Amino acid sequence: MNIKWYLAFFLKTVLVVFLLSLTPSAWSQSSADQGGAPVAGNYKGEGSVPTRKFYKGEEETNDYAANYVPKEGKYGGQVFTSELYQGPLEGPGYSPSGTHSLHDGFYMGLQGGYDSYKMHSNINSFVSGVNVFQQNPDLNAVGLTYALLGGFGKVFDNPLYLGAEFFYNYSRANTSQNIGLLEGYVGVYNIKSEILQTYGASFLPGIKLGESVLFFLKGGYTRLETKTYETSGALGLNNGQSNGTNGIHFGLGLEADIYKNWSIRGEYTHVNFEQFTTRLGTAITPSNNQFLVGVILHFI
Repeated sequence: MNIKWYLAFFLKTVLVVFLLSLTPSAWSQSSADQGGAPVAGNYKGEGSVPTRKFYKGEEETNDYAANYVPKEGKYGGQVFTSELYQGPLEGPGYSPSGTHSLHDGFYMGLQGGYDSYKMHSNINSFVSGVNVFQQNPDLNAVGLTYALLGGFGKVFDNPLYLGAEFFYNYSRANTSQNIGLLEGYVGVYNIKSEILQTYGASFLPGIKLGESVLFFLKGGYTRLETKTYETSGALGLNNGQSNGTNGIHFGLGLEADIYKNWSIRGEYTHVNFEQFTTRLGTAITPSNNQFLVGVILHFI
C-alpha cells in the first residue's frame, strides 16, 4: 500500500466521525437556515405528528395572545364561544352579588301584630217585651293577633305587581265594660266582647321599588267570629252567645327580600264589618285597625 491510499482512508474516516457527531438541533437549524420547515423525527413507538384541526368559525392563526378569544372552540367536550365568554352571567335565579330580587310564584307566611277593635253598641234590652235598659257605648277591644297566610304573586309588567292570598288570624283582643243607667252612675249592666278569629281573602296590586322592595295596596273580604256576654243582676239579664259577621278590608304595606327566597313584610289593614244583633236586642257594629309584621317564604 502506498501513502495516497492511507491518506484517502484517513480523510474518509474523519468525515464520517464529523457527520455522526452532528446533533438533531444542528440538523433543524440547518434546515431553518435554508428556509425549510423542520421535520419531526419518528422514534420507536411514535407515530407521525398530527396536523392541528381548526373548528367551525375559528380562524387559522398563530396569534395566541392572552386577550385572544377564539370565536368557537371545544373545551372539555363543550362548545365554547367568545360571545358566551364575554357576555353577562345571567339566567333564572341569578342576581348580582350583594343584591336580592323579588320572586314570582307561590308563597306562605307567618305574622304577628296588634288588633284595635271598636265595637259600636246600641243596647236595647227587653224583658217580657219591655225595654228595661238603653245605652250606646263604644267598646274598645285590643290585643295581640297572629296570622297565617298563603298566596300567589307575579310581576306581570315590570314594575307592576299583582297578587292574591288567603289568610287566617287568631286574635286575643277583648274588652269588658260596666254601664250605668245614666252616664256617670254606678254600672248595673256589663257587656263583654271577645274576638275569636278572622279569615278571608285579599287582592294585592303593587309596584316594585327597585329590585328588592315591593309597595302594595290590599283589599278584600274578611269574616269575623266573636263572642258577646251581657249580664245584669239588677235587671235579671244573663246572655252569652257567638256571632259571625262579614266585612270589607283595605290597607297597604311593604315587602322586602332579605335572604334567598325569604322576605319580610309590614302592613296596615282597616276593616269595616256589618252589624249583628244579640238575643237581648243589642246591635253591635265592629271595625278594626290591624298592624302586622312577619316573614314570607317563597316557593321557587
